[in-house]
Amino acid sequence: MTFTHWPVFLLTLSGSLSADDAEAIGNHFDQALSRKEAHVNIIDSRGVRERPNAIVRAKLAEYTARSKEASKQWALGTAVVVNNALLRSVITAIHWVAPSPIPVLAVATVSEAVDRCEIWLRDKNMSLNADVVAALKRNQG
Repeated sequence: MTFTHWPVFLLTLSGSLSADDAEAIGNHFDQALSRKEAHVNIIDSRGVRERPNAIVRAKLAEYTARSKEASKQWALGTAVVVNNALLRSVITAIHWVAPSPIPVLAVATVSEAVDRCEIWLRDKNMSLNADVVAALKRNQG
């Protein structure tokens, strides 16, 4: 998790996600929301190697429900970086059926995520520093 590129909140996930990881993810998003500033989220999930189990998914769903109002107020959108085209389409379908309080977009690369975040910010008369954009786009690993 990093606030280095604020107003972009970058969360990088890897390995197998446990219930403790899900709790930590919620806490990180709480920290971003507690700043009470408009921002965008990038979740880089390219390092996640297996599907989160039901407990993890339930904890993440619980967090999403609990943070709905704060997210609507402060988060402009979330771009989720996913390696797999099928998973990107699943994420898109889920958000059609059960819309998030903020826009959620599944993308293939961090560069694509940054481009989308720039649009969300521009829609609110905000912008990213060119150095921040370059630093984020270097995160293609």
